[in-house]
Amino acid sequence: MGFRFYRRVRLFPGARLNFSKGGISFSLGRRGSWLTFGKRGTRATVGIPGTGLSYSESSPWKAQQSQPHGSCLGKIFVVLLVAGVIGAIFSPSNTKTDSTQQPQTQVGKPALSGSLPVQRPPEKVETRVAPVSQPVTPHTMAPSLPAQRQDIAKASEVKAQVEVSEPAKLDLRDVAKSPYLWPNEVRLKDKVTFPALSNGKVIGIFDVPAGTTVKVLTFDGQRVEISYSKSTTRVFANVTDFEERVLHNQNQKSYPGRR
Repeated sequence: MGFRFYRRVRLFPGARLNFSKGGISFSLGRRGSWLTFGKRGTRATVGIPGTGLSYSESSPWKAQQSQPHGSCLGKIFVVLLVAGVIGAIFSPSNTKTDSTQQPQTQVGKPALSGSLPVQRPPEKVETRVAPVSQPVTPHTMAPSLPAQRQDIAKASEVKAQVEVSEPAKLDLRDVAKSPYLWPNEVRLKDKVTFPALSNGKVIGIFDVPAGTTVKVLTFDGQRVEISYSKSTTRVFANVTDFEERVLHNQNQKSYPGRR
């Protein structure tokens, strides 16, 4: 029992290259009809797709050289012509069935078997009566005088509540000119970096975390000079609760003064 080897490579539609133990061959055609050229000769194959029936005729190269060219070419032409006719008849486009097409049904027409069409009950028509509007009287056109007074009183109360709820605005330029308004201490809202001193010389830096209480030295309207552990630095007022403490002192009329 010998080994067999066969491999087919498609080059482009209608052409393929065949590799086998006997050598390499080249085929042209389509499904149901092929013309193969090999080292031994040519072979024309015609078949009916899907039936398993086929006809094949081989022609060695030596026999083609001994025979007249007309007879050889005539056989090949006849085989190709028959193959083309069979391929056109049994092509996939012609063998498709109309199974995918669904029968069309007509809606609204009665069946031919003599059955009467189904009668639908008449639709109910709902009638709505529009509400009768009340007649306009002088009493309904304008509110009474006591009601107007009550509305004015409520509006004034709401306005007073809004004015009280709005925070007072602080003029930092006036605060800078009034040292008695400055608090003695403030609390840091963010981390602040201070210079590290040794014998009056800066040898590094250290960070003071948020929430630490530091002393207030001066205020120029924007920056506050603060002190911590014998080291001083200048930060913006919003980094501390400087403004909140000034407002609290003004509301309480408590002036700590400079200590």
